[in-house]
Amino acid sequence: MNLFNTFIGILFLYTTINIAIPDINFEIILIKLFYFYSVLLTKIKQKYNNSRTISYITKYLHTTYKFINNIKTEPEKLPWINVYMIKDDQEIKDDYSYINADSLQELSEEYIHFVDQYIDEDFIDMIEYDDTDVFFTMKTDQMYLSNIYNKHVNDDIKVNIEKSSVSFISIEYTHPSMNDPIQIVLDKKWYYDGNEILSKTFILRYLKHQCLPYVFTDDYLVNIIDNDINQFTLNKDQYILLKIDGYKIITFGNHDE
Repeated sequence: MNLFNTFIGILFLYTTINIAIPDINFEIILIKLFYFYSVLLTKIKQKYNNSRTISYITKYLHTTYKFINNIKTEPEKLPWINVYMIKDDQEIKDDYSYINADSLQELSEEYIHFVDQYIDEDFIDMIEYDDTDVFFTMKTDQMYLSNIYNKHVNDDIKVNIEKSSVSFISIEYTHPSMNDPIQIVLDKKWYYDGNEILSKTFILRYLKHQCLPYVFTDDYLVNIIDNDINQFTLNKDQYILLKIDGYKIITFGNHDE
């Protein structure tokens, strides 16, 4: 428990100094210290993966830190569907619903039914006139399903529960106002045929679930290297459509793609 006591001591020291000397930006310093601390704990956990104490401490510290800094965490209970909306670069909705089904096929059908029910006339009007971006996500034990819905992408959602052969070696979020990029690490559960990923809505949702400070406006870029060492960049008007044996870079409003 020495690691736990050390971290609590650091938090106490940070709070005390921040009150006494409010002009110093200790929050950034603390975030970076915690980042390296988390990396160290992860390496320890990998080496001693049978240690319940280390596993518990790592999980507890991450949960506590995220709670203190208002960093989002996905629910542990599965399966769920998330509706995430943004307008003018700001989050306006982040709702979770839980579903029940006995197989992946039934889960995919429940997902399609949920989205179809969600997209009523009022929803369509909001998308059309308020320029709102929506990102639907379902997570199960085996996979994520994800789809974009906005005034440019509004077709009926089709779901395929086959894995994609695609993977990305590197995904970096960059912004002119940031000194360092943020690495986006995608769980293998995202790589399924038909998933729409790395859109503007996807990116903001991801950033809100990680610990590093960031700036998010329309002039961000995402630099990607795929598993064939191809390099390309996405902007705010682009996203990736995964296929079984490849992927497509889609640009909003370009109907030729």
